[in-house]
Amino acid sequence: MHRLVPVRPSRWRRDAVCLLKCRGRVLASSMQLTAPAAAALHFPDEIRMDGLASDFKVTIEVYLLQASKEMLPHDVKYHISKKNIKSSSKLLTPKSKVSELKTPKVSSPGGPLSVRSPQFQPHGYCIFALQQASRQTFTLNKVPHGSPLDGSINLNIKARVRVPAPEPHAAFLTAFDDVSGLGAWHRRWFLLQPPRLSYWKYPDDVQKKMPIGDIDLTTVISDKVSRAPRDLCARPNTLLLESSVPPGLIVPDSGSLVYFRRPDGSIVRRHLLAADTPKDRDIWLETLNRALEYVRCSMTDDD
Repeated sequence: MHRLVPVRPSRWRRDAVCLLKCRGRVLASSMQLTAPAAAALHFPDEIRMDGLASDFKVTIEVYLLQASKEMLPHDVKYHISKKNIKSSSKLLTPKSKVSELKTPKVSSPGGPLSVRSPQFQPHGYCIFALQQASRQTFTLNKVPHGSPLDGSINLNIKARVRVPAPEPHAAFLTAFDDVSGLGAWHRRWFLLQPPRLSYWKYPDDVQKKMPIGDIDLTTVISDKVSRAPRDLCARPNTLLLESSVPPGLIVPDSGSLVYFRRPDGSIVRRHLLAADTPKDRDIWLETLNRALEYVRCSMTDDD
């Protein structure tokens, strides 16, 4: 993961560091020094976090340390003699004057036992999850007034969440369909082999015939497969998942329980699948959600 933080022109030079935090783990970037005329602050580090779950959230915090002001006297810093002596031997720095070249110590206003505030100050943060792994620019939150940071950060993220492939699962489900505007339930034999959930009329047809239809899990837009709400479907043990519809597909304009149009104009397909018992329903819920997680993580890896 590489970071590029746009900065505003500033006459101050600052040390900068990034912290990556996720569920109690903290990793730090190398320390970089801002340049007065630089347009961006570049962190060349590649930071890797292994063992993250698919629902991870990583927080990136940017900290800056303002360089101390120069405290050496001008004549001491540049070895300017206060006496107009022509002898070259007199221009050499005496041993007694070496201590003058050291930066004087600054005592704490609160005394030697006082607690000092942290020198590095936060200058913004951003949060990203697996769904934002393809993004490159993020807005920094809580950037203090007068900060040299522009308020955004550019990231090169490569997120690969490893999820084991689920075992195939097959059982009878009763699927709801819209036939000429009328709802109908059909009992089908479903076989889950990610990325597809295919169905036949009978179990023996799996080896003999092409499936009657299937659901492509890569098109599912539901966060998770869930139990269908009672106001949508009163049939017990019914599962609900929603998928996107490819452009150009002719669907009913209204009055359908299967298709509905979103405010943005996109068409969504509802899939209502009823299990025989609560136990079967729970098994399908767990199996389908693991399959969805596997498919989505595999799609991210391919990208």
